[in-house]
Amino acid sequence: MTRTDIHRPSAIQPEDYVFVAIKYDGPSEAGEQATLASRQIIREHIASTGGRYSSHEHGGSCYICGANALYLAVFHHPKTNTYICCGEDCADTLDFSTNEFNYFRKKVRAAEGFATGKARAKAILAERGLEAAWPIYIATDHSDFGFEERTLADLVGKLVSYGNLSDKQWAFAERLLTGLPAVHAKRAAILAERAADAEQSQWIGTVSDRIEFIATVVFVTTFDSNFGRVTVTGLKDDAGNVIIQKGKGIAEKGERVAIKATVKDQIVRDGVKQTIITRPKVTDWL
Repeated sequence: MTRTDIHRPSAIQPEDYVFVAIKYDGPSEAGEQATLASRQIIREHIASTGGRYSSHEHGGSCYICGANALYLAVFHHPKTNTYICCGEDCADTLDFSTNEFNYFRKKVRAAEGFATGKARAKAILAERGLEAAWPIYIATDHSDFGFEERTLADLVGKLVSYGNLSDKQWAFAERLLTGLPAVHAKRAAILAERAADAEQSQWIGTVSDRIEFIATVVFVTTFDSNFGRVTVTGLKDDAGNVIIQKGKGIAEKGERVAIKATVKDQIVRDGVKQTIITRPKVTDWL
């Protein structure tokens, strides 16, 4: 049947068409995922014009010549407010650069290669008994990740990209996975303690007051600052009130002391009321 539609090869007027985007029409799921952004551009363009794809009989996936193609350039025809898809050869007749097609081919091949690498990596992890690392790698929410999870995700990412890890990397991954239950238990205990502190801890004294109290040192940590090394001492009194001192160390973890100090500030950190003290003086060791 002889075509009479405006998009037939003999009637094409390149200046009448506006390029929208390229879409992938192949069987690869990875390729389709890699070009989702391009399909979104097409959907938004159609929504903005209220147009539709041309309904003329054209045979294959190319609306101009009727051939089939995996990569299709989508053009808008404003005069009829219709859209057409066409393969690379027909896109060339519309004065469209082949560079876009080349870019999409590389993008799809990269996505397919990455998908293959992921499948291979998942199988290798299972063979080594390290399959528990896979959910960590594919997780989208990293808000509760610590050093262990971040490192495992990075190692699996290297396995996906390069196909293998060094002996040291494999050993490190195994140690991290083996230690994760203990790490999670420790984190849970910290969260539970923090929740208890949030419920019990109250401020003591008022800012600028010189106060006296008895408390147990619950942690001691240090960090470097512009003024040298700073020691942070965390204490808790018998009522469960949290007191923090920064400066020089005043006692070791686990020691119970009587202290005279000035209230520097009263803050809330991680939901816990903390009394910040300065100029501490240990008056007794209990």
